[in-house]
Amino acid sequence: MLKFMNLTAQIKLIPSIEQAQKLLVTLRAFNSAANYAVGEAFRLGCTNKIELQKHVYRQVRDQFGLPADMTVRVIAQAVEALKRDKSILPVFRELAGIPYSHGKQYGFKGIDRVSMQVAPLGREVMPFVCGAYQKQQLKSQRGQADLVYRDGQFFLHVTIDFPDVEAKAVSDFIGLDLGIVNIASDSTGESFS
Repeated sequence: MLKFMNLTAQIKLIPSIEQAQKLLVTLRAFNSAANYAVGEAFRLGCTNKIELQKHVYRQVRDQFGLPADMTVRVIAQAVEALKRDKSILPVFRELAGIPYSHGKQYGFKGIDRVSMQVAPLGREVMPFVCGAYQKQQLKSQRGQADLVYRDGQFFLHVTIDFPDVEAKAVSDFIGLDLGIVNIASDSTGESFS
């Protein structure tokens, strides 16, 4: 069975002023909707996504102007937060990071642009920058990403899936003991000071 290892590549978004405003509106709408949904979940004692969706989906769509898939994400976030401790009403910060699913809510357009869903009901294509290592990693299978706002800048933390490399059998090795008097002593008996 093939297993996968996940890494996260951070890319810096370079939105225009108007796009930055739309991203801020999206963060605020998502987190406000999450606070509403988790409040209802807490009131109802509901930690099941499907059940909560039956109660709050339409209100979240109408009240916060979120697209359908983002509304489903809000409900999932609310349930996850409440499951951590059912005795405390969780609170989402106004500009807390929000999840995006690859393909539906975000997608790469070439090697330096990303298309992202924004509220209410829209998409924006914006440039991004990242290091050469991250750019190379983005060629692999991408999963969920988190939109993060920090110090006046927007970042997308993209989860990258890599197939695990099969471990090789090791037959030849050396042990090393780090010490105070001798910096190191190896398993062959040699000491280094």
